[in-house]
Amino acid sequence: MTDELTSRERKQVARLSRGNELIESIAIASLQLRKLGTDIPREYRYRSYEEFFLKHGRLYRPQPFPPKYRKWRGKPQACLYNALELALSCPELEYVEGYALHMDASIPVPMDHSWCVDADGNVVDPTWYKTVGRDYFGLALDKWLLTERHEKGEPFGLMFNEELFLDVASGKQDWRKWLARGSDASARSGDCNRDPPMTTNKWKARPMKRRKPRKTKPTEDDITITCQHEAADAVIPRAGYPPA
Repeated sequence: MTDELTSRERKQVARLSRGNELIESIAIASLQLRKLGTDIPREYRYRSYEEFFLKHGRLYRPQPFPPKYRKWRGKPQACLYNALELALSCPELEYVEGYALHMDASIPVPMDHSWCVDADGNVVDPTWYKTVGRDYFGLALDKWLLTERHEKGEPFGLMFNEELFLDVASGKQDWRKWLARGSDASARSGDCNRDPPMTTNKWKARPMKRRKPRKTKPTEDDITITCQHEAADAVIPRAGYPPA
C-alpha cells in the first residue's frame, strides 16, 4: 500500500505515525481514501472515519485484562456490545471507539474496535481478554449521551452510526459534544459488583441495529457509505476491515 503513495505522502505518514505501525496503517488508509472521496463537498471536514480518528484520537496503553472485570468477559466479534456493557456497569471506565491491532496479527491491519479505558488511559478490553491487543488508537466517547441517542432508535456509537458520523464529518454536529465527560471515570471507583445494566434495565429492550456485514478482506472495490446530506450527495469511503 505504501508504494501507492507519493514521496510527500510517505513523509506525512512518517511524521504522523512516529514509528507506530497502527497509526501508520491508519494514516495510509486515510490518505488513500481521501483520493477516492473526490466527490465529497468541500464543507465536509473529514473524508473518512480514518481521517477523523487520526486527527482527534490518541494511543491507549495495553495491559492484561484485570481479574476484577472477569464478570464482563465478552464474546468474540461483539466488541461494541462487550465494551458498552462493561462501561455502563463500571463508572470508573470510559467507552472508546477506534482501531486496534490484535497481538496475533501478522500484518498491521487496523481493525474497527471498541474497548474501555480507566482514568489512567489503561486499556480494559473485554473482547480480547485472553490476549490483549498490541496497540489501541481511538477516542473516548460519552457513553451516556450515546445511550440516550440509541434509546431514540439510532444505532449505538459514533463509528457504528453512519448518520451521526456524517453530521460530524460535515460540521453539522460538533465532534467535541460526543467526547467522554471525564468526570465519569473518577466518579465512583471499583463499583462493579452489581449486575450489568444491559441485563436488568430497559436499555436492552431495544436491540441494537447492526451494520450490514462488511467484506472480510480489503479489495480494490472499497466499501463506501452513501448518504444524501441536505443540498449535496456525499460518499464517505472507508477501508472495509471487519470489526473485532
